[in-house]
Amino acid sequence: MAEVNTETSHNLLPHLSINPENEPTLLLLHGAFSSKETWRPVHRHLEKYHLLIPTLPGHHDTAAAPGIGDLTLANTSSLLSELVRAKAHGGRVHLVGHSFGANVALHFASHHPSQILSLFVAGTAGFVRSKATPYALWLDGILSYAMPKSLVEYLIDADPSLRGTETFGGLRSMKLCSSISEILTVGVEDEQLIPAAAKQAFRDRGIRVLAAAATKKGVLPTNDNVERAKAVAGRLGGTAVEVPTMRHAWFFQDPALFARTVIAWVDGADLPGEVNIL
Repeated sequence: MAEVNTETSHNLLPHLSINPENEPTLLLLHGAFSSKETWRPVHRHLEKYHLLIPTLPGHHDTAAAPGIGDLTLANTSSLLSELVRAKAHGGRVHLVGHSFGANVALHFASHHPSQILSLFVAGTAGFVRSKATPYALWLDGILSYAMPKSLVEYLIDADPSLRGTETFGGLRSMKLCSSISEILTVGVEDEQLIPAAAKQAFRDRGIRVLAAAATKKGVLPTNDNVERAKAVAGRLGGTAVEVPTMRHAWFFQDPALFARTVIAWVDGADLPGEVNIL
């Protein structure tokens, strides 16, 4: 696969551009406290597309990138819009977001529908607004890091071929925890996240929306919220689905299945048998 790791000085988000000669472009958005490297397990399964994979503001290598600014919905969507304008084929993308990245994807797509071909969000997250939430996110990082990596991998059903490749948790800045908390407490029905006009804008442009919830439960609370997936689909006139054999981080549990779901949605084909329409 042809890969370009771009660390830019032109106010673009640091990003990977993989197979830039292929069309169309898929824009993949990672979850909280992660980076563009999150998506490496699925790269080889999506090699027929151009993959555009940024690191979101406030995360990892964005600290050294000039002109990026703070992690807010408005600023992040503006940065993503500029990246798509500069790097995507035809200035439009099939947008894929996971977890926190799914929330960002909802905002970006809703506010810049002219740049979107289709939207697939998995595991959109939501918190009740509380002053304690940033501290809970900070503590979660410490506890995840303190747990034996092999135990975490076992509890999340990690793909055996990927075990030992991921670091879980770590020391997180309170600024980043606060920024993420602020975004995750914006509800699906809030105009700030998804304007009411977005549903008609998507319909007018033929933008198809898939909201997925991975619902396998276990010792760790690794299942997604089905009702939230339904709410996202309803807000944007899309389709909600459940993947009962998968946990929240199913791109790490079964990268091939995650990729097959993306491919089916992008190509307008039947969804994999493991994916149930709600």
